[in-house]
Amino acid sequence: MQSGHANELRLFRSELLRFRSRHCQSTALSTLLSILLTTKSADVPALVRKLEPTEQDTLMKYLYKGMAAPDESGGNACAVLLSWHEKVRSVNAQAS
Repeated sequence: MQSGHANELRLFRSELLRFRSRHCQSTALSTLLSILLTTKSADVPALVRKLEPTEQDTLMKYLYKGMAAPDESGGNACAVLLSWHEKVRSVNAQAS
């Protein structure tokens, strides 16, 4: 697993996600999308399992925001985000 990505995702456990300004929210979304888009698909379930349920909920919110944002990568970003979405749901289903 790419340990850097695990550490980067941990940053989003903090209050950084609660920024009120649009610029800060946009920067947080952009940063998170860059992490998600560069994470190997095989590493995703383990990363998601490291997150608390409330953090997984926050991640889902950012996945939806990312899917709603314009995709400049020719559709690749949406496909990657959908894959993350599927894996988060799968981890949640296993935990239930």
